[in-house]
Amino acid sequence: MPIRLLLGCCLACLALPILAVPMPMLLDYPNHVARIWLLSGGLDQGPMAAFYELDWAALTNIGIDLLAWGPGRFIPAEVQGAVYLWLGAALPVLGAALLNRQLFGGWSWWQLGFGIFAWNLTLLAGFLNFNIGIGLALLAVAAEPWLARQPAWLGFALRLGCGFLLGVMHAFALFLHAALLGALALGPAARGWFTWPRLRAVAWAVVPAVVAVAMLVLLAPALPGAHETLGSARSPWRESLALLGDPGRKLRNGLAAIQTWRLKPDLLALLFVLVPLGWAAARGWLRCHAGLFVAVAGMGLLFLVFPDFAVGTGWLDRRFAQLGFILALVALRPSLPARFVSALAAAMVLMVSARTGWVGWVWWQRSGDVAAVERALEPVPAGALVLPLEHSPIADQVPLGRVFIDGFPTYYHLAALAVLRRQAFIPTLFTARGKQPLAVRPAWQALAVAEGPLASVNAVEHLDRLDWYRATAPYLAQWQRFDYALVLNADMPDLYGPASLPAAFELVRDEGFAQLWRIRHAGVAGR
Repeated sequence: MPIRLLLGCCLACLALPILAVPMPMLLDYPNHVARIWLLSGGLDQGPMAAFYELDWAALTNIGIDLLAWGPGRFIPAEVQGAVYLWLGAALPVLGAALLNRQLFGGWSWWQLGFGIFAWNLTLLAGFLNFNIGIGLALLAVAAEPWLARQPAWLGFALRLGCGFLLGVMHAFALFLHAALLGALALGPAARGWFTWPRLRAVAWAVVPAVVAVAMLVLLAPALPGAHETLGSARSPWRESLALLGDPGRKLRNGLAAIQTWRLKPDLLALLFVLVPLGWAAARGWLRCHAGLFVAVAGMGLLFLVFPDFAVGTGWLDRRFAQLGFILALVALRPSLPARFVSALAAAMVLMVSARTGWVGWVWWQRSGDVAAVERALEPVPAGALVLPLEHSPIADQVPLGRVFIDGFPTYYHLAALAVLRRQAFIPTLFTARGKQPLAVRPAWQALAVAEGPLASVNAVEHLDRLDWYRATAPYLAQWQRFDYALVLNADMPDLYGPASLPAAFELVRDEGFAQLWRIRHAGVAGR
């Protein structure tokens, strides 16, 4: 069977878990779908316009938002979310395969293995604009042979326009585009790099991206991180040094391109790529694009020096690690004997299918948690104010799929289903100025954060003891203004001790994973 047909089958296979589980437990994903619904017309329905309003201050990280606000008005929000999720999984694989084909000529069993990396930490965290942007950047550079045949002025204009649109999708997409163009200008062989003609070619190659960055900075009313105040901003470089002081965690962050919920199956999948790669290298059958490996080294350096969080954006070091992995895949082509090609192609397709099945199985296991949230929310009337809380997880005591490898919860934004299903207000809908085109109306801003984690149930009464929540969930100080509290991970013990809520909280629904509590004296004059 031709490699390109097998690649098409792998890309189609990636859609199966998405079709089987319409609302998978993917960290940011429910929050994105709720925002898509608001932008697609939900703001015009019921009470939502009283809580939220459009704010097009952002000019980057808004690709899916623009689609939702435009053509997405004619497509249900959950269908849009599923399409964007599949694009986030499939486009990086397709773009990497096409670029590898362009660099080394022809299709190869090697490209089938790229599908193993479709399921990675950032995708399972629901970073849709980021992953779609990566795929689009790879596809744009794969079109370079066609662009090179155009007149110089037209090629420059097209690269500039492409860079600008990639920046609108996500800042990392524009960064990857620039890195790829510079790496290709360096050339496939490590010679002549420090000659004036080669340095001039590299400089000229990245000029469109630099101009696109300048345009975005000058035209954007606000940049990512604009929602952070001086007092609330973290110290990113101190965090970076702390990560370097914890090599085990830094190493796990470096595996973001292959990471899911369990490290052992992830490493097994990685071996399917590393074993034939090592075999080819040992026998001298490995070809490498030297210019791209300079970019790989650059991503590795950025991974080491960047913190986990800066300028209002999380998991920065892991994103650089993921880009480094992708560039390494593109930069290599193992050429093993023809008699092994069929077996290698079959092995790659098998692992892509197995990994996709693993993801789908975990999503299916956790679909009961999502259903529990939807059932718990049924008594909530339109226009209610819902306070999301959690039993903070003890990582080794929760079911598979509720936390990532380092114990970070995957269910943090399931409370956004209150917006999508019940037209209710939550304080944690993404409304970061410079990143999302939504804002909380002034009357409710004291009850909201632009982005933030769930608070422990124990923080409601003991905010003085759990003072970390003063910065991440300041609305807890005004919990009396909310109508309901939605508690997630409620069937597990809380990290901070036995769950404790004020006497004003009255249990309405207990669905195991999710509980709904009515706050009896809320909603009067002070609300």
